[in-house]
Amino acid sequence: IQLTSSLGDNIFGGIINKTPEIFKVKFGQESLLLIGSDGLLSPKDTHLNQIELIRKILINNKNVKKLIESALNEGSVDNITAILYYR
Repeated sequence: IQLTSSLGDNIFGGIINKTPEIFKVKFGQESLLLIGSDGLLSPKDTHLNQIELIRKILINNKNVKKLIESALNEGSVDNITAILYYR
């Protein structure tokens, strides 16, 4: 909702905060940053189980293609986007 409203959903201007959230994070040697859409997560499973699965796939492969394939195999019907940064 934040991205959509910041791009021009003026109807909700008084309800939704349009101020971006900015974080500074230090990355270590083994750090990974995953930016993904909600299509990566299956509504069939708990988010904790999915986060563990995502962690295992990324640590073993460092490949978002495997992550996207996993979401498709789980039956995701939403758009699936994944961007991975690692050192």
